[in-house]
Amino acid sequence: DAVFSTELDRLRSMIDSIDEELLEGIAKRMRLIERVGNYKRDNNITIFQPQRLSEIRETRTNFGKKLKLEEEFIRKILKDLHDESIRFQTEILYSSKSAKQAE
Repeated sequence: DAVFSTELDRLRSMIDSIDEELLEGIAKRMRLIERVGNYKRDNNITIFQPQRLSEIRETRTNFGKKLKLEEEFIRKILKDLHDESIRFQTEILYSSKSAKQAE
């Protein structure tokens, strides 16, 4: 029926908008990760920081729980974000080393 379809379309449009906001937030986060990676490279700091990971897991999981999100769901998202952060910082580190070796 037309009313059902219109309401469903409206709700889906709202979801699409939120998805775009989420992706924009992740892109913004990755730009900051790039700065972190450059800082770590320039200051000879290891990429993986276990204490920081523990802090992120605890604070974000607690925040997500307050928002009524399932803990396992939050942990999956955090793992994916962290894995991508490590991958990107590693890329920064090795691309810089390759450039220095080429000189």
